[in-house]
Amino acid sequence: MWRKRRLRLAEAAAYHRGLKSTIKPYQETVEAALVHLDTGKQIKRVVDAISATPEGTVQEIRNLEEDEAMTLNEDRS
Repeated sequence: MWRKRRLRLAEAAAYHRGLKSTIKPYQETVEAALVHLDTGKQIKRVVDAISATPEGTVQEIRNLEEDEAMTLNEDRS
């Protein structure tokens, strides 16, 4: 069990490292373009927007709609 868990953690770390290296060029571009703004969360949002896919956006919209529907149902209760 310990080895399987360790392998899953290592695999996830390698995946995240690959994603970070893929996004890194965008990160530097965003920082240069938005140097006049307060850094931090804004840059992460811009990088997320740059690296977004149409499928991911559709899924995010679907999730938001489901959350909104649940909230409306709770308000009616």
